[in-house]
Amino acid sequence: MDRSREHRENDVSLLAHWINKGNKAKNGDEAISFYDKALELDYRNPDALFAKGSALYKLGKYQDALKYLNYTTGNDRNHAEAWYLKGLVVEKMDIPFSAIKCYKETVRIEKDHIDAWNCMADVLFRVKRYKEAIKCYNTVLKCTTKDVKCHINKGRCFANIGEMRLAHDSLNKAIKIDSSNALAYHLKGKIFKLEGKNNYATKYFELRDFYSILCPNCHKRLLSNSSNCPYCSTRLFNNYTNPDLYSGYYTEFIPPAPVTIMCKVFNLPWGMYKYNKGADASLDDIRLKQIQMRLTNKTYCCETCKYFVASVACDYKQTKVNPKAICKHFEPKKNADFVKPSNEPKKHEKKAVEKDYQFISERKTN
Repeated sequence: MDRSREHRENDVSLLAHWINKGNKAKNGDEAISFYDKALELDYRNPDALFAKGSALYKLGKYQDALKYLNYTTGNDRNHAEAWYLKGLVVEKMDIPFSAIKCYKETVRIEKDHIDAWNCMADVLFRVKRYKEAIKCYNTVLKCTTKDVKCHINKGRCFANIGEMRLAHDSLNKAIKIDSSNALAYHLKGKIFKLEGKNNYATKYFELRDFYSILCPNCHKRLLSNSSNCPYCSTRLFNNYTNPDLYSGYYTEFIPPAPVTIMCKVFNLPWGMYKYNKGADASLDDIRLKQIQMRLTNKTYCCETCKYFVASVACDYKQTKVNPKAICKHFEPKKNADFVKPSNEPKKHEKKAVEKDYQFISERKTN
């Protein structure tokens, strides 16, 4: 009797040894070989079955992983991590309703499993069960109030069920946490456009363009803060000035003088302005201050220059450029992004005055 007990204890310790060795393995195939040795000792052990299923999932063998995870949950119905991983596997296999069931089992066993609540909310959003998704996102936000992605997805759910005010509230919270999130600005712009508030929509679309990342390989504008471009898999960084991202590009910010820009806008010789200042000196000062403000805010940059083409190239310098750089040859473009305010005199003005082109977002909204 004592010998059989001692034999079982030795088997348990040896089984744990093989599982630990598999967890420390350098690659998936080596880990699976150790887990197989553990399963030879006890083919129904939930920990060994789960470990092998997890290793197969990491290798992308989803069908095999699902088989071992089914064995795990069959032998231990309360194995929360097995249910969660099973949900991830069937989600990868594009079986959303099965994934929802797995995530529900996970939160039944472990109510505070935030990853399961989050994944379940994302799947519910995908299958257009928006009200259920909102409840899941609310559960996540009770534990992690600063989850930007959660606030954004919650805003998208509200927008899809027509609750625009609540959608704006969720997106505003996301922007408050991360003021450089291009996706949040993009969604707010889309909602304002649906509401018919085009001035506000344009403002948020410009903020989206300012904070989004431009892929230097495929030249597509990306809204999410990912490490790789989803279109061409190029490695990305989250700022325009990173030398690895724009190596070989013109990246300096050396603007021309505000006077030079003003002369280009009004087609005046620079020397003429220098020695013969306009009749309305106060108006000229206002224009120069406006130009200086645009340079400070980087509203004036390569991206808004008339020589800027193909999203990354400069027609004047004949080279690739960082969209937020600028050089001495800068000349503001005049297209759909700009408008020229009416020259009709206002009540407090005695006569009509010539006005500079401006961004639509810079116009005063009623």
